Amino acid sequence: MDTDVVGCHGYYSDFSRTFHAGPGKPTQTQRDLYKVAHEQVSHNMGILRAGMSFRDYADRAWDIPEKYYENRYYLSAHGCGMTGEYPYLYHKGDFPDAGYDGEIVAGMTICVESYIGESGGKEGVKLEQQVLVTETGIELLSRFPFEEELLR
Repeated sequence: MDTDVVGCHGYYSDFSRTFHAGPGKPTQTQRDLYKVAHEQVSHNMGILRAGMSFRDYADRAWDIPEKYYENRYYLSAHGCGMTGEYPYLYHKGDFPDAGYDGEIVAGMTICVESYIGESGGKEGVKLEQQVLVTETGIELLSRFPFEEELLR
């Protein structure tokens, strides 16, 4: 589920979750995909800082393992404002062709994304968190929990 909703007064909200719907328990493959996506989002949230350039973010962002790279979500993160997604923060490998520089500043709302699925695979996991960049780090805005059963 990827929310992408415009709410009261034009404010945009965006976070994603993948759910296990059953029947039965998640497979090891499903858990592995979920854990890798969670690791990517967590790492990239952890590096976000006011004053960081878009290029610096791309250079420090989590490296997607080769077996998942072809199916990556096209952005590592993006802004979330008044019905717009500026800035687009690209993966390191995509930055030379698609990226542009700018600065992450306090007050920006950023959505950190991951899609993890192997090329030719039958399953994938999409996760996304929305955060506010502050002078001292980030504040988590999306509060819907992750699936604990998939993180084991």
